[in-house]
Amino acid sequence: MAGDDDVVWADTRSLTTAYRTGDLSPVDVAATLLDRAEALEPRHNAFVHIDRATTRAMAEAAESRWRAGVPLSPLDGVPITIKDLVPVAGWPLRRGSLAFDPEPPAPEDAPCVARLREAGTVFLGKTATPDSGCKITTRSQVHGETANPWDPTRTPGGSSGGAAAALAAGIGPLAVGTDGAGSLRIPASHCNLVALKPSFGRVPIHPPSLFMPHSVVGPMGRGVADVAAMLDVMARPDDRDPFALPSIRFADLAEPPDLNDLRIGFSPAFGCATPTVDTEVQDLVAASADRLAATGAAVERVDPAWPVDPLEPFVVFWDATYAGYRDTFPAEKRGLLDPTIQAIA
Repeated sequence: MAGDDDVVWADTRSLTTAYRTGDLSPVDVAATLLDRAEALEPRHNAFVHIDRATTRAMAEAAESRWRAGVPLSPLDGVPITIKDLVPVAGWPLRRGSLAFDPEPPAPEDAPCVARLREAGTVFLGKTATPDSGCKITTRSQVHGETANPWDPTRTPGGSSGGAAAALAAGIGPLAVGTDGAGSLRIPASHCNLVALKPSFGRVPIHPPSLFMPHSVVGPMGRGVADVAAMLDVMARPDDRDPFALPSIRFADLAEPPDLNDLRIGFSPAFGCATPTVDTEVQDLVAASADRLAATGAAVERVDPAWPVDPLEPFVVFWDATYAGYRDTFPAEKRGLLDPTIQAIA
C-alpha cells in the first residue's frame, strides 16, 4: 500500500492507476485528505464546509465501481474541492458573504458540479472566497483570512484563494474555481499551481453571476494534464446555459501537439502593462514562447496600440457592476456586504 505522501501529492493518473490495481482505495484516499485538511485548517483556513459523510459515500461508490471494473470516467474517485461561489446540491452556499444565509442549502448542482458528480469525482468540501469573489486576497467576514501554505504570513491570492491553498497544501489534486478579473490566475501564480480561465461559454454556468456577468468557472491543479482532464469534464454541455459552447476535448496530451499551422501573437506587456514584472517571470514567459516556436508554431511579437489605457473603461464597468450588484439586495442586507463592495458601489 502507498504511504500518505504518495496520496497527498499524487496526480489524477497516479490515483486512478492505483485504484485500478487495488494499491489504493478511494475511501482511504478521501479519509487521508480530509484528515489532512482538518489538521491544517487552523494554519491555512482554506475550507468553509466539510461533510465527511457525503465525501465517504461518494468514495465508497467510486471504490465499488473500480472493484467491478466499471469506472465512470478517467476521474472516477479523484478528490476535488469546490469554491464557495459554485452551488453544490445539499451544501451551504455562503459566497463568503454575511448577506447570504447558510440555510437553505443549494437546491441543485451548478453545471460543472453536476458533470464532475457524473464523472465520479469525490467532493472533499467547499473552499474559501472573499465576499462574492470581490478581492485579489481571500479574506471575508464569514471565514476570516486564508493563508498561503508556502508562507502563512502571505496571501494565496484571490478570489479562488481557498482552492489554491488546499491544492498547495496537498489536499486533493483538483479544484473548481472562478475567474472574472484574475480569480483563478492570481492564486495559481501565488501558490505555484496551474489554472486556466476558459473562454466565456466553454464551461456552462447556472445560475449566472449577478456580481460578475463575464466571470467563468475553471479548473485548477498542480499539473497541466490534470487541469486538461478536469476541463474535459467541466466543459460538457448543460441546457441551463444558453451561451454554452459545443464540447471539445482537451486531455489528449500523450504526444506533443503539431503546431505547424498555428500563428501565435506573443505580447509580454500587451501594449499597456507597466514594466514592473520580475525578470525571472519575464524570462520564463519568453522561454515558453520559444518552446512554442520550436514545436512548429509561428510566434510573432505583438504590442497592440490602445487609444486609451484599457484599465479606464474596465474600471467603469467594474464600478458599475459593484453598484448594480449591491442594489440587488434589500436595504437591510446591503450593510452586511463586504466594505470593499459597499465602498466601490
